[in-house]
Amino acid sequence: MYGQPRSGASGAQRGQLGSASTTEYHSVRMTTTLPSVFDPAIEFLDQLRDNVRPADFLDVAVISFFLYYALLWLRARTSRAAAAGFFALLFVYVLSRRLDMYLTSLVFQAGITALLVLLAIVFQDDIRRIVDRIAAWGPLRARRYQASASTGLDVVAEVVASLARRKIGALLVFVGQESIERHVRGGVPVDGRLSVPLLRSVFDPHSPGHDGAVLVSGDRILKLGAHLPLSANLEAVGSRGTRHAAGLGLSEVSDALVVIVSEERGTISIAQGSELTELDSPTELKRWLEAFHGRVFPAPAERRAAWFRRHPGLKAVSMVLACLLWLVFAYRVETIERAFTVPIVYRNSSAERQPAEPRPISAEVTLFGSERIFDLFDPSTMVISLDLARVEGEEIVILPRNLNRPSGLTVKEIVPSTIRMAGGRAPDGAGP
Repeated sequence: MYGQPRSGASGAQRGQLGSASTTEYHSVRMTTTLPSVFDPAIEFLDQLRDNVRPADFLDVAVISFFLYYALLWLRARTSRAAAAGFFALLFVYVLSRRLDMYLTSLVFQAGITALLVLLAIVFQDDIRRIVDRIAAWGPLRARRYQASASTGLDVVAEVVASLARRKIGALLVFVGQESIERHVRGGVPVDGRLSVPLLRSVFDPHSPGHDGAVLVSGDRILKLGAHLPLSANLEAVGSRGTRHAAGLGLSEVSDALVVIVSEERGTISIAQGSELTELDSPTELKRWLEAFHGRVFPAPAERRAAWFRRHPGLKAVSMVLACLLWLVFAYRVETIERAFTVPIVYRNSSAERQPAEPRPISAEVTLFGSERIFDLFDPSTMVISLDLARVEGEEIVILPRNLNRPSGLTVKEIVPSTIRMAGGRAPDGAGP
């Protein structure tokens, strides 16, 4: 009948068909909508994959390394407010660069130069300490004392406990990974092995070196009767004496551990990392010394594992910051063109193989490629090298392979593209 479907489908079947077609329609809509949401991210990842070089990974790793130690220094030397202010200024500077805020960028660039000079003057002691720490890196020192570093701990713990009971003042400095030579004045070189009789004779009240500090490295006494820098932190020193001020002062400028025995109260204190801690018992001193020697003189495998275990959150933040800085300042994929005047060098010339006069001494070369590659190479190193011995015919054709250039740059045009040989016919459009 006219108006009825030719297929004999029932209403339920027609409903199922309509539902299926609706489902198919929605499925098509989903497949056409989802890629449009993720297309920018996919395109960015594709560009990142095609443009990142192995050197970029090394670049990020180096910057992460410096950022990690800079953040460690900020955390130790500045307050949270100062650190927040530093990162706020860094954020404004990065934003001004990305948005082409010329005046703000100019002010920051001028201010950063002055700020770097000011920081170098104000924090010169910290910079020296960083240099000392870098100079102390390496496995040689750790291997030298690894076997013998812990042999004198029992000796020190026994002598210090005895001195504390008898209320005899003492000051022992355990040298860490940083050099303390520029912080210590005076003293008598000894270079003797740690022993109970030697330490007791040094700290005997009638001994000339009683009031000075004893410098210990590993299981050796390096020097006795040395004078240490005094701390200006009167609040931390409190009512304690000069020995505590000297021990705290050295701990503020180095990674050394200083053991202090009070002459008035017979207590044992530890100065380390700009902090002064009074111990409850000689047994606690042994734990401090073991932890210190384990950090300064670890086994090679333990030393590598300890570095990865320390401050994992700070390392992750440094890596993220380095990646962001690389994306903001170093990652540029825009393709641009630049023209350069490049000198021409003729090789293997002879009386029979000479360019026609006037011979060109340079050519205009147009290159295109990534802006980052242009920024990294020196145009003055480019030269067009022509081997006249290989020329066959009346013209020299200048090819891209005759030009030394970075691999990421492509030659678009070379003018002139040909050079007439002596006795040959002038090319079309060329002068006589």
